[in-house]
Amino acid sequence: MLFPLCEVGAEEPHNVVIEYFQAGGEASCVLCGNEVQNEAGKSVYLPAGKWLDPFSGKIIAGRKTVVREYGLHETPLFLRLGALIPLAYEAHNTKEQKWDKLVYDFYPCKDSADSGYLYEDDTETTAYQYGQFRKSAFEAGYDVASNAFVIKLHAAEGSFSGEKAFETRKITIKYHLLKGAEGVKKVTVNGENVGFMKAKKNSSAFPLDTAESAADGGVIIMPVQTEIDQDYEIRFYL
Repeated sequence: MLFPLCEVGAEEPHNVVIEYFQAGGEASCVLCGNEVQNEAGKSVYLPAGKWLDPFSGKIIAGRKTVVREYGLHETPLFLRLGALIPLAYEAHNTKEQKWDKLVYDFYPCKDSADSGYLYEDDTETTAYQYGQFRKSAFEAGYDVASNAFVIKLHAAEGSFSGEKAFETRKITIKYHLLKGAEGVKKVTVNGENVGFMKAKKNSSAFPLDTAESAADGGVIIMPVQTEIDQDYEIRFYL
């Protein structure tokens, strides 16, 4: 049986005392709460570009302030379309983290591109101060001539020693099928056709997660086994 108590504020402490009598058998007592939305919502300014609300899948033009109410399992988060974001699998700390498996989270946009690099060292010593590290550049954009989104994973530059110095890495491309976007007809890796999987929208998925689903819509999942010292070009043809 549920007994509504009261509405409490988030900025002040509250003392709650629960008294009950158990004559026999088993009993349990749980204190539950429902979030009460602020009618005004939260305001966020979005710079120039196109932005994705990863909880709703809504695409918003930038250069303006947006106001939105958020549920208990949501947060003010917007992702710029065109972004390619490296994601590591969950681990307790960097010592336990294994960088031989990564997910590249891609939010395709014909009007935008992205680039960056993945930095690695042994995670334990100061050898990086003496040049013992490596960088693996990546980039993503749209190629008009072939009507394809292109992701380039470049060979690593530099080196370091230790058990984290993997020579191969399993990369999974997570390509988001955004609202109103064209579907993908085929995928190639270095010019060779490869297979891929499609996952349906999962409203309970959290953004920027390595899971093979997303709350903003369906996704294409495409694994690639890579060598650290080689270049890879992945094309998603529309």
